[in-house]
Amino acid sequence: SGSRSEVATAFHIGSAVMLAEFEARGRSLVVNLAQIDGGGEGVLLHLWKLVGRWARRRGDTSIRWNVFAATCADPNPRLQAFLRAHAFDEIDDPEHGHIFTRTTEL
Repeated sequence: SGSRSEVATAFHIGSAVMLAEFEARGRSLVVNLAQIDGGGEGVLLHLWKLVGRWARRRGDTSIRWNVFAATCADPNPRLQAFLRAHAFDEIDDPEHGHIFTRTTEL
Protein backbone atom coordinates (compact mmCIF):
# COMPACT_ATOMS: atom_id res chain seq x y z
CA SER A 1 0.00 0.00 0.00
CA GLY A 2 1.09 3.61 -0.39
CA SER A 3 0.25 4.58 3.17
CA ARG A 4 2.53 6.95 5.09
CA SER A 5 2.57 7.97 8.71
CA GLU A 6 5.25 9.89 10.62
CA VAL A 7 6.20 10.16 14.28
CA ALA A 8 9.00 12.45 15.52
CA THR A 9 10.37 11.90 18.99
CA ALA A 10 13.26 12.65 21.32
CA PHE A 11 14.41 9.78 23.53
CA HIS A 12 17.26 8.51 25.70
CA ILE A 13 19.35 5.40 25.22
CA GLY A 14 21.81 5.21 28.09
CA SER A 15 23.48 8.60 28.37
CA ALA A 16 22.63 9.58 24.80
CA VAL A 17 19.74 11.82 23.77
CA MET A 18 18.46 11.26 20.24
CA LEU A 19 16.03 13.08 18.01
CA ALA A 20 14.50 10.94 15.29
CA GLU A 21 11.51 10.70 13.00
CA PHE A 22 10.01 7.32 12.21
CA GLU A 23 7.98 7.10 9.02
CA ALA A 24 6.04 4.14 7.67
CA ARG A 25 6.14 3.99 3.88
CA GLY A 26 4.13 0.97 2.90
CA ARG A 27 6.10 -2.03 4.23
CA SER A 28 9.28 0.00 4.79
CA LEU A 29 10.23 1.89 7.91
CA VAL A 30 12.22 5.08 7.34
CA VAL A 31 14.26 6.33 10.29
CA ASN A 32 15.49 9.93 10.03
CA LEU A 33 18.07 10.29 12.79
CA ALA A 34 18.51 14.02 13.19
CA GLN A 35 20.58 14.34 16.34
CA ILE A 36 22.67 12.23 18.72
CA ASP A 37 24.02 13.92 21.85
CA GLY A 38 26.29 11.92 24.13
CA GLY A 39 26.78 8.20 24.29
CA GLY A 40 29.22 6.11 22.30
CA GLU A 41 29.08 3.92 19.23
CA GLY A 42 27.26 1.22 21.20
CA VAL A 43 24.21 3.49 21.34
CA LEU A 44 23.68 3.25 17.58
CA LEU A 45 24.15 -0.52 17.59
CA HIS A 46 21.56 -0.79 20.36
CA LEU A 47 19.17 1.50 18.45
CA TRP A 48 19.57 -0.60 15.28
CA LYS A 49 18.66 -3.77 17.16
CA LEU A 50 15.64 -2.19 18.88
CA VAL A 51 14.28 -0.66 15.69
CA GLY A 52 14.90 -3.89 13.77
CA ARG A 53 12.82 -5.89 16.26
CA TRP A 54 10.07 -3.26 16.19
CA ALA A 55 10.00 -3.18 12.37
CA ARG A 56 9.78 -6.98 12.15
CA ARG A 57 6.85 -7.00 14.59
CA ARG A 58 5.13 -4.36 12.45
CA GLY A 59 5.59 -6.56 9.38
CA ASP A 60 8.03 -4.22 7.63
CA THR A 61 10.34 -5.72 5.02
CA SER A 62 13.09 -3.10 5.18
CA ILE A 63 14.45 -0.16 7.17
CA ARG A 64 15.97 2.87 5.53
CA TRP A 65 18.27 4.75 7.87
CA ASN A 66 18.90 8.43 7.12
CA VAL A 67 21.49 10.00 9.43
CA PHE A 68 22.01 13.75 9.31
CA ALA A 69 25.56 13.56 10.73
CA ALA A 70 27.12 15.41 7.82
CA THR A 71 25.02 18.56 8.00
CA CYS A 72 24.14 18.96 11.68
CA ALA A 73 25.28 22.08 13.58
CA ASP A 74 28.34 20.31 15.06
CA PRO A 75 29.33 17.32 12.87
CA ASN A 76 31.09 14.51 14.71
CA PRO A 77 33.95 13.07 12.62
CA ARG A 78 34.00 9.87 14.75
CA LEU A 79 30.31 9.30 14.00
CA GLN A 80 30.86 9.86 10.29
CA ALA A 81 33.76 7.35 10.27
CA PHE A 82 31.61 4.86 12.20
CA LEU A 83 28.76 5.19 9.68
CA ARG A 84 31.12 4.68 6.73
CA ALA A 85 32.59 1.59 8.43
CA HIS A 86 29.05 0.17 8.80
CA ALA A 87 28.15 0.39 5.10
CA PHE A 88 26.38 3.76 5.17
CA ASP A 89 26.64 5.72 1.94
CA GLU A 90 27.17 9.46 1.97
CA ILE A 91 24.74 10.92 -0.57
CA ASP A 92 22.97 14.09 -1.67
CA ASP A 93 19.34 13.08 -1.18
CA PRO A 94 16.71 15.09 -3.13
CA GLU A 95 14.44 15.22 -0.07
CA HIS A 96 16.96 15.66 2.78
CA GLY A 97 20.17 17.04 1.26
CA HIS A 98 23.57 15.70 2.30
CA ILE A 99 23.06 12.61 4.52
CA PHE A 100 24.40 9.18 5.40
CA THR A 101 22.01 6.41 4.41
CA ARG A 102 21.68 2.64 4.48
CA THR A 103 18.79 0.30 3.69
CA THR A 104 18.55 -2.93 5.68
CA GLU A 105 16.39 -5.78 4.39
CA LEU A 106 14.55 -7.70 7.11
